[in-house]
Amino acid sequence: MLVLALVFGWCLAAALTLSLGRMHMWFTPGWQLRALSVGSLGLAVATLSSTAALLCALAAQWRVPAVLSWAMVGVVGAVAASRAVLHLRRVHALSEAVEVFRRTRTAADGVLVVEDPAPEAFAVPGRGAVVVVTTGLREALSSDEFEAVLRHERAHLRFRHHLYIQLTELAACVNPLLRRWCATVRFTAERHADEYAAQADRSGTARALTKVALLTSHGYRSPSVQLRISEHAAAVVARVQALQNPRPRRQRLLPAFAAAVLLALVGADVAATADWVQDHLLPETGEAAAVIVG
Repeated sequence: MLVLALVFGWCLAAALTLSLGRMHMWFTPGWQLRALSVGSLGLAVATLSSTAALLCALAAQWRVPAVLSWAMVGVVGAVAASRAVLHLRRVHALSEAVEVFRRTRTAADGVLVVEDPAPEAFAVPGRGAVVVVTTGLREALSSDEFEAVLRHERAHLRFRHHLYIQLTELAACVNPLLRRWCATVRFTAERHADEYAAQADRSGTARALTKVALLTSHGYRSPSVQLRISEHAAAVVARVQALQNPRPRRQRLLPAFAAAVLLALVGADVAATADWVQDHLLPETGEAAAVIVG
């Protein structure tokens, strides 16, 4: 039972990572985005707690002084915290870099058209959020295709996709095993925006996505790369194929049940491992730290 508690978080993270490619069969893009981002954060906490508990277990087995146990746990926490802080600093720098687009926005519809022959479109989230498109892209698309692009980018802003992406990125800073989740969450955010844009015209949105992908395949990369409408060719092909199928059916019971089970498992694991760490580092009055060995 003890060994299971110590490795459960890591095993669950590994199992779910191997299942990432099949999650689209169980969840709509919107629910998948929420489940992956929140789930990754929960798993990051669980695996961090499991690592600290494992260190405490080894320290107790080897009869390491408590001060060294504190030091080992502190190092693990410091490494995770420093990686998260560095990531947040990069995000802040990126936000500062695109502030010029927020300040320049003048249109009431939240769209900023930039004089540039390079075809590009991206969303800049945050206070004063704006959709940025270049004249090169606008002139290359028909009016219907251009509207599909705007609907796609507005979906990123409306549903705050950048927050889900950053939650997953933070989780991956704590647990590198979750790095694969970041690409999946980015792809799912694009799929969710595609489905929102396709409500008005499904086939038209697929054509617009294909055309934009071709136009931007050799173009420059915008500073807001996480919310671009086009990306790697294989991902674009998969998104276009998804739009050629009927719209995913709305789900409520399965996501709620899956979320409840995952939260229960992660919560129980965190509680068990956190109690293990507390017993070793801060044993209660009358409780010997060595009791955790048994």
